[in-house]
Amino acid sequence: MEKKLKSWQGWLLFGGSMVVVFVLGLCVSALMERRAELESVFNNELHPKS
Repeated sequence: MEKKLKSWQGWLLFGGSMVVVFVLGLCVSALMERRAELESVFNNELHPKS
């Protein structure tokens, strides 16, 4: 009982996995940017320039 994917199912699986990886990358990028932004805000509060 060999289960084979049809051609369009394989492409659908590939496209879906690409979308999932892209969305995960966006989420990680947003989190890293938010962390860097918060660190710079805290550093500016601790060491004001004036």
